[in-house]
Amino acid sequence: MGTGKASYESYFQGDGSGSFHSSNVRRQTGSNELRPLKGIGRISFQTGNDRVRVGDWSFRSSSPGTVSMWPYRGSQKDYGYEFAPTSARDVGEIDSFDKRLHWYRFDPNSRVAVPVADLPK
Repeated sequence: MGTGKASYESYFQGDGSGSFHSSNVRRQTGSNELRPLKGIGRISFQTGNDRVRVGDWSFRSSSPGTVSMWPYRGSQKDYGYEFAPTSARDVGEIDSFDKRLHWYRFDPNSRVAVPVADLPK
């Protein structure tokens, strides 16, 4: 578990068109402040803000710059969510059908570190 601060920006496109130019795209911004855990062992808990919001969903961040692939306070299993990190600086640059994007799903046997500088738009 890491400590520190991070900010995020998320976009949710739910009509299936894949277009981030639609008026129904939901943009959210937020920040996390992860503090040292309080408690002992399995009864330890986070006193900071460890929630990342995407659309109607919330996900846990265990350290700055990380996002879990299952719902906040949910079980660690595949819920069908997919994430495709990009290097885009503006949501209008994103083509969700671009073959260079790598869509990630939950995999209990892997941890993925994605260098942002090498990502497609």
